[in-house]
Amino acid sequence: MGQARVNGVASGAAGLSVVLWLTFVNSMGTGVVTNGIFFLAKSAYGLGVKGNFALGIVLGLTYIAGAKAVGPLLGWLRRSPTHSTRGAFRWISVGCGALCVIPLAAQTLHIGGNWPVWVLVALYAPLTGCMWPITEAYLSGGRRGEKLRRALGAFNVTWSIALVAALWVIGPLVGGHPLAVIAGLGLLHVATLLLVQRLPAEPAAHADVGHEPHPAVYTRLLSAHRLLLPLGYLIVSTMSPYLPTAFGAMGIAIVWHTPLTATWHASRVLGFVWLQHDHRWHGTWIGPALATVALVVGFALVMLSPKLGLTGAVPGGAIPIVVLATGLVLLGFGVAAIYTGALYYAMEVGGSDVDTGGTHEALIGAGYAIGPGIGLSAALATEQAWIDEGAFGWIVVVVMVLLAGATWIWTGRRRTAAPVTAGSPGEST
Repeated sequence: MGQARVNGVASGAAGLSVVLWLTFVNSMGTGVVTNGIFFLAKSAYGLGVKGNFALGIVLGLTYIAGAKAVGPLLGWLRRSPTHSTRGAFRWISVGCGALCVIPLAAQTLHIGGNWPVWVLVALYAPLTGCMWPITEAYLSGGRRGEKLRRALGAFNVTWSIALVAALWVIGPLVGGHPLAVIAGLGLLHVATLLLVQRLPAEPAAHADVGHEPHPAVYTRLLSAHRLLLPLGYLIVSTMSPYLPTAFGAMGIAIVWHTPLTATWHASRVLGFVWLQHDHRWHGTWIGPALATVALVVGFALVMLSPKLGLTGAVPGGAIPIVVLATGLVLLGFGVAAIYTGALYYAMEVGGSDVDTGGTHEALIGAGYAIGPGIGLSAALATEQAWIDEGAFGWIVVVVMVLLAGATWIWTGRRRTAAPVTAGSPGEST
């Protein structure tokens, strides 16, 4: 028997306002650690380009581990009547909060070394890799069709706005109080326990809401977006560890580093809002194609902007910053389109269970891991004088262009593959 529905939403579905508030607060915390940690690590521990790229690799690999483990782990826990998905969410929130205190505690106890930031990332990232698939399961459980589209749109706008707000808030604190910023994030995680308590013990089942079969092309588009999603985050995660160094080379004051980084997060918000209200991209290939172009061009502008001259030069001092900001805006729109398509098609085709969200987040984690690996390889090559130091930006740009081209060659093969039956399971790539 299916669940009773009210206005097209199953009665067992989590309240959308609860999920969105939970998303906002957790995104303030996880977003700063995954996006702002490189600025905090540079300020607190002096990590340079190589150190930040290595930190990014650890972040990505451990995030994948959490995202892929959460489904089987919850299945094992639910064998006992005393355990639930909501209970696991509570422990994840407590764990994240406790880990955020480690760097400040080590400083207070005069324990030297930069080990706290490595411990934080290595343990915090897999917990967030578990957190977001669970959040997405509560979001989409009991919703489909128009209700799912609206919920996903609100979800994307909520977490992306939280990131912009967080990066602006920590900007003045990065230089003088980086470890206090991280500890403050821990308090946010603990505060979410009040919201977690308002969730149902388990996410509602996806199939409990009546819905017409999705178009056959959705399965191919899901497959294509599962290739493009790690590409997008690979590009982002190659850029992010490099930004503190790039901003320093351009003479930008440290107080503006994270607010300027928020430019691409802000354009992603606008992209999410647009895609939430304009549904012409559903079932089409033009959206992911344009998104890929925006990603690659935006990345190239960001990585090459420091080579246009120092910002203190007159009259062309503003040119590098304008080029950089333009690149960040394009990149943000590209990520918004690919992320929205990947999550939408995953929920429409694959369902609302935690494993579906886990696959989505693991693909993001793959990008988080591979991108810094490319950057670290290029940085080591320049350090060893195997390539000219001035060629660093060009090398990583060329690599991304080649990867984007290879992705679309493979996507083209999937697009012309034999037709699939509407309603069939999503393809894994």
